Amino acid sequence: MSSASASRRRAGQLLAAPLRRRGLLIAPTLLAALAAAGLAALLPARYRAAVILQAEWGSDDPALAREPERELANRRSRAVRLRVTDSELLERTLEQATPYGVGGGAATLARQLERLRSDLRVRPMAATTFAVEFEHGDPEKAALVPNLLTRLLVEETEAARRVAESAAGPSAEPPRFELVAPARVPAAPESRRPLLFAVAGALVGLLVGIAAAVAAEARDPRVTGPEDLDGFLKLPLLATIPEVKTGGKQD
Repeated sequence: MSSASASRRRAGQLLAAPLRRRGLLIAPTLLAALAAAGLAALLPARYRAAVILQAEWGSDDPALAREPERELANRRSRAVRLRVTDSELLERTLEQATPYGVGGGAATLARQLERLRSDLRVRPMAATTFAVEFEHGDPEKAALVPNLLTRLLVEETEAARRVAESAAGPSAEPPRFELVAPARVPAAPESRRPLLFAVAGALVGLLVGIAAAVAAEARDPRVTGPEDLDGFLKLPLLATIPEVKTGGKQD
């Protein structure tokens, strides 16, 4: 048998290894799924609260009239997200709401800003309506932060709007924000979704099992065919005796 044929057969054996070594697939898949589901059950409770915010833009801007509706909606959505997650606005929210504790220097403040951004979600609900959501382990803080954040946003926007009206006219006005519905203290925490964790853990365990089965097959020293003798013998293989199966009973 040529070396190319032997290499192809060896590759086929490695690919079929997970089917022959099912135990190496089942065990890590089940263990990883159970571990992930257990981790989901042990995670601390998280509460989510949201405010409904409305953004209004001036209708006399000629640039807006020429922009396609979808692109205009995307641009406005990005503008609202950037405004809600503005560093100065978030710093004032952290200072007054203290969702992550008080104290620390500049490095602590930077970490808290990143954490606050990761816990905030700005979700468009309509062309000019947005939900500002916040997650926290304390239900009171979960409602306090978005309420305070949007109140500060409305106050700053109104102040900037008055300055723009006196300086450049209506066309340069920033958008007007209005709080439509404040956040309420959530009565129950967010679902931990143990089934989703279990599925993700099972997929990871399955990949680990496949890798283990292939590695075990590659390290298996047993001879399963004449082509496997190439790695053990230093002499050429002249002939083989094929296996003969008969219908009669062997004595």
